[in-house]
Amino acid sequence: MNNMIERQPQVLVVAVLMTVCLVSACNNDNVEELSKEIQIMSDAPTSSRPPPPEVEAIVHDGVRYEEDKVSAEDNDQNGGYLAAFDAETGEKLWRLKVYEVTDYSDDGIDNIGLHFASMRLWAEQGQIEIVNESGSRYRFNLAEKITTYIDGPAAESGDEAEADTRPPPPSE
Repeated sequence: MNNMIERQPQVLVVAVLMTVCLVSACNNDNVEELSKEIQIMSDAPTSSRPPPPEVEAIVHDGVRYEEDKVSAEDNDQNGGYLAAFDAETGEKLWRLKVYEVTDYSDDGIDNIGLHFASMRLWAEQGQIEIVNESGSRYRFNLAEKITTYIDGPAAESGDEAEADTRPPPPSE
């Protein structure tokens, strides 16, 4: 017990020295900087993903085609759906999956989706070319309502179709 009493002044001296060091480190020059760091560390985490690209809808033969970004009907996947609407009434005609979007939520990773980066109408062929954010390119046949994987990074589902080697249509 005597040993403990004898050490208390030493512990007190160390505590005082540490306090003096901390106080002297916090001068007017760095208080503002430290305050900013503390604020940044206390902010809630945010996703670093920018918002999905805004891809203009295509209107062809009285039908408006656009990406259906979130599946409200099926609570399925975020992105990868093409929807068709009556251009006059706005009534939804159909909604079909162009490509798979892998869901990593079971691994604790936010499902941020994979959206269209561009759409281009090939009217003579009756197709819409869709390029997604990862650079994969697809052709959607409007009459048959089927999608063909063309090229780009591997398809999300791993089920790569044969590359379409037809030449692109003439520029419009």
